[in-house]
Amino acid sequence: MKLRRSKIKWIQLRENVYNNLTRCSAFNLPRHPDRPYTLDYIPLIAEDFIELHGDRRFGDDKAIVAGFLYYNKETVIIVGHQKGRDTPVPTSIEIWYAQS
Repeated sequence: MKLRRSKIKWIQLRENVYNNLTRCSAFNLPRHPDRPYTLDYIPLIAEDFIELHGDRRFGDDKAIVAGFLYYNKETVIIVGHQKGRDTPVPTSIEIWYAQS
């Protein structure tokens, strides 16, 4: 019962915060420097992540993370975006490159 009340309170608080954001705050929210990235979530999902690197033509794009892991006894592939945390200006680690 206490857990249910806490969850309801958390949902109401989250809705209150997100519904009252200014345009500037809403724009900056996904760019927050402490926002978790793909490699932050993967260890929470599985311990046996096998990361893939590179391609046949260009090389390794550090902005894209891809690999295999086991989830609920199934092999799945995960693909996500990874940004640099301590880079003062955008670099190749933050920018995804589309090759033709």
